[in-house]
Amino acid sequence: MSKFNQLKGALIESKLDPTTGYLVPDSYVHAWQYSLYPLLSNSAFHNEVDFDLGKTEMEKIFKIFNNHNTSKNYKTFYEYELQYCIDRPTMIRSLKYFKLFGSFNNDFWEKLLISSGRPIEATEILKPLHLW
Repeated sequence: MSKFNQLKGALIESKLDPTTGYLVPDSYVHAWQYSLYPLLSNSAFHNEVDFDLGKTEMEKIFKIFNNHNTSKNYKTFYEYELQYCIDRPTMIRSLKYFKLFGSFNNDFWEKLLISSGRPIEATEILKPLHLW
């Protein structure tokens, strides 16, 4: 078993344990569950392994959304998808990480997820953490 899978298993086990689960943020578990570098989280564990979507890619994605949030230049999901050519699963998973972390303001999320401007699967971003 790879080091990544060992750490991921231990993290999920800790999250599921009622005595330790509250110590592990949902955003961090989501990142590990989908092999996204947990860019906004502080932990030594995630610097020891390689994620499918690494630090550089997550920084690039975060910068795009953060710049639009800061400048109040909000866009719909489809507008981001077309303008930045981010594949849909990556966009949904990374945005859910940022949402679970508490990033960006409500206006950003409302515009991003307006029903006429997003695919149905993007509603996953708003749902609580689900461990499979």
